[in-house]
Amino acid sequence: MLDLYGIGNAIVDTDVEVDDGFLADADAAKGRMTLVDSAKMSNLVDKLRHLPMNRASGGSAANTIFAAQAFGLSTAYTCRLADDENGRHFDREMRTAGIQISALSEPAQNGRRSGQCLVMVTPDGQRTMCTDLGVSSELEPSQVDAGLLKTAQVLYIEGYLASSEHSVATAVNGYQIAQSADKKIALTLSDVSMVSFFSRRFDCHPRQRYRHAILQRGRGPSLGKHRSIGCSDCRAIGHRQGSLRNLGRTGRSGCLELWH
Repeated sequence: MLDLYGIGNAIVDTDVEVDDGFLADADAAKGRMTLVDSAKMSNLVDKLRHLPMNRASGGSAANTIFAAQAFGLSTAYTCRLADDENGRHFDREMRTAGIQISALSEPAQNGRRSGQCLVMVTPDGQRTMCTDLGVSSELEPSQVDAGLLKTAQVLYIEGYLASSEHSVATAVNGYQIAQSADKKIALTLSDVSMVSFFSRRFDCHPRQRYRHAILQRGRGPSLGKHRSIGCSDCRAIGHRQGSLRNLGRTGRSGCLELWH
């Protein structure tokens, strides 16, 4: 029996020290995060291969699951990984922590790679990031372990999945399984950009409604002209789920419990 079952991206953060000249040559906007494709990521990594790199498994929901396991909960995580250096690192780190995780899904070939965030640190301490979701953006509904999910008390869905049609279908599949088993469902909105551009995808399905869900708003500084995710963002999604008996802020984290 599980306490928490997560569905989300699998990203390996790779830190490396570079100079400003390398950023200029790589056409990387200093101090910002840029999404790149697998070909671009492979090219960058090849150019930096002679330098020391520090790897750490990450991803929004993956970090939550890892922390929950460390606090003593029993957890499982559904994600998509290729059988490459980063995929094996992520798989090993999660399993060592005691987390039940999806098997490596495919060999790394034809430019298909596990998700990676390359964090390039310049002497002034600025971090410039290039992120390639890789095969993580192709998370399939069939990868959800229905039997295992039905034993969990809570399903935790990563909001960043809203940016991929494949991953949205997987999140909906997990939602349907959890709902049919009368499980609690937690959804993190992850970032204001997910709410701004993909909020309709959080609705899951026009005929589905939350029985008991927890929407968690983001905390931290605003990015550019965007603001942090607030209670109004959660309500905008929550009120589209039907008539709510109760929608209230709970705790300092800004979680909202949603009952229907």
